[in-house]
Amino acid sequence: MTRVHSPRESGFVDRGLRHGQRDYRYQLFRSRGERPERGWPLILFLHGAGERGRDGLLPTQVGVGTAIRRHVDRSPGLVVFPQLGGGRGWSQPDAAELAMACLAHSRQDETVDPARIYLNGISMGGTGVWYLGARYPDLFAALVPVCGGVNYPAAASGDPAADQNLAIYQARAAAIGQTPVWAFHGADDPIVAVDFTRQMISTLHRLGSPVRYTEYQACGHDIWEPAYGESELWRWLFGQCRESRT
Repeated sequence: MTRVHSPRESGFVDRGLRHGQRDYRYQLFRSRGERPERGWPLILFLHGAGERGRDGLLPTQVGVGTAIRRHVDRSPGLVVFPQLGGGRGWSQPDAAELAMACLAHSRQDETVDPARIYLNGISMGGTGVWYLGARYPDLFAALVPVCGGVNYPAAASGDPAADQNLAIYQARAAAIGQTPVWAFHGADDPIVAVDFTRQMISTLHRLGSPVRYTEYQACGHDIWEPAYGESELWRWLFGQCRESRT
């Protein structure tokens, strides 16, 4: 009997895993088209505080999920959308482990190019990008933090120039090292002070790290629309490869 293979399902797909003692739901976006020979490039997306919950769906409604729906051709790969419950932030160790568990779970059924795994997040998730990027410096080919702080929630609403925050910049920047970064922030952000990103970028520059920074003038916190609207961002992102750095 001849086996008939069903077409590969594209779009947003419900996924779930058991992590620790709990079941979690998350979303996986699969692009259309043929898989590259070395496997799919993959973005791990960290949502903001407003998308916390247990439905697995809210993280796709803001940020990169919206951008994909508007320009599906800009993401020729996979996007993993983990979700945190209420009161938690991505710069907490257990939350970081959940994000990595969703990433590992998605790779069980998908062929992923290990040299082209990217980390992106908005607001609380942007803070998480700085944290996970430093915690797993040998994994990600590029980091894209959007309006992120340094350490959620206390440092995100504190003084960017406080001694404890300056120490965090230095430690995170040293760990991130030569991983390419493109950061975004609004100059008039009332939620996460723009100086958090400015200080982090300045620290990376001093260490000679490859970093780009876009600051939107007269803009507040919700700058993910213009950030993800930058067509150059997608060309730059998918052009990054860990092998080219080593």
